[in-house]
Amino acid sequence: MLNLKKSKMDEQEKIVEKYLKAQGYKNIEHEPDGNIPPDFLLSKKIAIEVRRLNQNVVIEDDKLKKMEEVKFKGLEEVRIPLYDSIIKILSEFDYQPIDKSYFVRLKFKRPLPDFKIVKKKLKEMLSEFYDNPKNEKIELKIIENLTIKISPASKPMEKFFNMGGILDLNRGGWVFSEMEKNLELCSNKKLKKVEKFREKYEIWWLALVDNIGYGLSEKELNIDPGVVKDHNWDKILIINPKNFRKAMEF
Repeated sequence: MLNLKKSKMDEQEKIVEKYLKAQGYKNIEHEPDGNIPPDFLLSKKIAIEVRRLNQNVVIEDDKLKKMEEVKFKGLEEVRIPLYDSIIKILSEFDYQPIDKSYFVRLKFKRPLPDFKIVKKKLKEMLSEFYDNPKNEKIELKIIENLTIKISPASKPMEKFFNMGGILDLNRGGWVFSEMEKNLELCSNKKLKKVEKFREKYEIWWLALVDNIGYGLSEKELNIDPGVVKDHNWDKILIINPKNFRKAMEF
């Protein structure tokens, strides 16, 4: 039985729709079968699945290893909750008038332990610093793979501890190698999702909104298609979110 209930377009789908219209496609249906694949249907026969092309990290899980399965998380799925947690912790130290202020900069890489462990260790070190503040920059190792830098502000601010930034060491890597690696991950994940729906439509495309290499120049966009390994889509589109008229096709 089809799930005919449709959902609103997310940001990635809106970009893909703009791209398709810019290419001259007119018969564009969003979620023709409801909230199941495909995300778009062109001319009643070309099914299109949409997702963002982003950097991912493997989740270490003993249960998954036993089942010979691999699970991935987008880097931002770890970074954003961590950032929010740190902000909350820093605000807990604003319980008395201050005459000094400090910037806290966070540097981390994966894997990280449970947030409860991170919070406990971070609170302990910040409490110690709060009771005995220094007038110089210091770097503290909170746990393995996580350090903070504390540096004095030039003048008192509203808060004692102020978030000065977060450095995600997993975001590095050459753009093309990151694109190739994550293209394979994103493609395989979507292939599993559409597997039971593939017979319904003649052609299947995968449209990826590029959140890795979207700053590439026009010359850099013309890369060798050989960097993309064999895939089981009729076409893969990698769309530039800054200019939805630009896309690489494989």
